[in-house]
Amino acid sequence: MCASCWACAGLVAREKFSLQPGRSWAFDEQMTLEFDYVVIGAGSAGCAVAAGLAGKSGATVCVLEAGKTDAVPQVKVPFGLLYTMGSNRDWRFKSAPQKHAGGRQISVARGKMVGGSSSINSMAWFRGCEADYDAWSLPGWDAQTMAK
Repeated sequence: MCASCWACAGLVAREKFSLQPGRSWAFDEQMTLEFDYVVIGAGSAGCAVAAGLAGKSGATVCVLEAGKTDAVPQVKVPFGLLYTMGSNRDWRFKSAPQKHAGGRQISVARGKMVGGSSSINSMAWFRGCEADYDAWSLPGWDAQTMAK
């Protein structure tokens, strides 16, 4: 769970409601909650925005997420992408038909859970192209320094 979601839970708890991070909850018709900010989406950007806003003195933040928790093994293991793509933790978007792919539509994995698309990744990284680093001509960003 991201820090901002925990912060949001703490803010709601101050309002005398019981909320556990990562759990769904609903209001009855007579409940009213007021927040200084409402952040739509608990992906990387939404959580960063919520954490920044929650850090303000006295600000209350509500983070709304359409998807589920990211606290499942498929999200926490390398190449779990294979299990999350096309699941209920994926928005299941498709590209437009691709002319040079025989008219096929390509799946575009987009995370529908806490952490958003950052939670629907393969936990793999690749070293950048040495020529790119050197072409930037920035001190400390040359290929030799980046390889350390």
